[in-house]
Formats: sequence, C-alpha cells, structure tokens
Amino acid sequence: MLFVMAGGADTVRMVPPILDPAVRQKQAISAIVAINGKIGRNEGDPEKPVTSADIGWGAYDDDDLAQMVARLMAFPQLTTLKIRYSKLTDAGVVHLKKLPALRNLSLETSAITDAGLAQLTDLTQLGTLNLKGTQVTDAGVQAFEKAMPKTKVER
Repeated sequence: MLFVMAGGADTVRMVPPILDPAVRQKQAISAIVAINGKIGRNEGDPEKPVTSADIGWGAYDDDDLAQMVARLMAFPQLTTLKIRYSKLTDAGVVHLKKLPALRNLSLETSAITDAGLAQLTDLTQLGTLNLKGTQVTDAGVQAFEKAMPKTKVER
C-alpha cells in the first residue's frame, strides 16, 4: 500500500499502487518501451506529461490494443497515437473511444474498414487521421468527413 497525504498533515489514506497515477504511468511507459515503442512529452509543461505514444510497427491485434489502451488511459493529456502495421480490426477500434483527448491518430496499414472508421466519430477532438493502407473505402471516408468536418483524413 502507498500512503498519501490528503487534506492536510493530519490526514493519511492508503492508496493501492494500481490506483496511484504515477505508478500507472510508469507501468504504461514500461509497456510501451518493452515493445520498442516511443513516448513524447510536453517539455513546456513543468510536469512534462506524456502527450504522444507510438506503439506501431507491431503485430498488434484487437486484444493487444485493448490492453494497451487500458495502460494509455494513465495519460489524460495523450493527444497523439500511432498504431501502424497492425492486425487491428473494426472490433478493436472501439477501444480507442477510451482516449477522448486524441487529436492525431494513425491507423496506417491496419485491417479496419468503413465500419471501424464510423466508430471513430466519438473522438470529437480528432484533427488528423491517417488511414493509409487500410480497407476503408472512398464512401466510408466521405461519410466520416461529413460527420467530422474538422478532421483531416490522410489516405
């Protein structure tokens, strides 16, 4: 257990390590580094929060992504995520909805289709979406762009 001072010097509460944000962030960074991934930080912020993660170039499938997204949720300021050359399908895209601050997302060379693309409309902050090498059709992109006119789609 971790002891955390809360509400003054006379108040002490026990926080399980898994709930401690610093512990969760260290675990997430370790998981990213273990797969040769990279993180980026906002160096202008005194706390240097993680703002980007590149977990691409892997054999990620939907289950792997679900586990990684659970870890990435430790970074509330995560705005950029790159997942390239993965086995990600429409079923796995649903997990990305748990990262609502995303502004830049790369799903390059994955198996997503128009159905998976439609699920990304919940990411209302999205500014750039890389779909190069996916199975998304022109019709799917047009429907997405109609729903998300501020998002630039790269194909």
